[in-house]
Amino acid sequence: MREHRLRLPQPALSLRNKFRTGDTVELVGPDLRPFSMTVPEMRDEAGAPLEEPRTPQMKFYMDLPKAVPPYSLVRRGVDLSAK
Repeated sequence: MREHRLRLPQPALSLRNKFRTGDTVELVGPDLRPFSMTVPEMRDEAGAPLEEPRTPQMKFYMDLPKAVPPYSLVRRGVDLSAK
C-alpha cells in the first residue's frame, strides 16, 4: 500500500503481483494480524472500474473490510497445508 487516504477503508495500492476481482488474498503488515478477504471491485486512478490491474506499479483503489497500516501487503492466498 502506497498511501492511506482519509476516506477509510479505501487506500491507494500499487501492483506488484497479479490478482483480480474475486480472488482470495491475504493482507499482512506491520502491527496487523494477517487476514484473508475476497478482492472486491477495484478502481483505477480516474475512478473507472478495474477487473484486474495489469501494469507493474500501477496505482489503484479497492475497499478493505478494515483499516490497515501504510506499507501493508496484499498477497495471493496460498494453501500451505500438507496434502
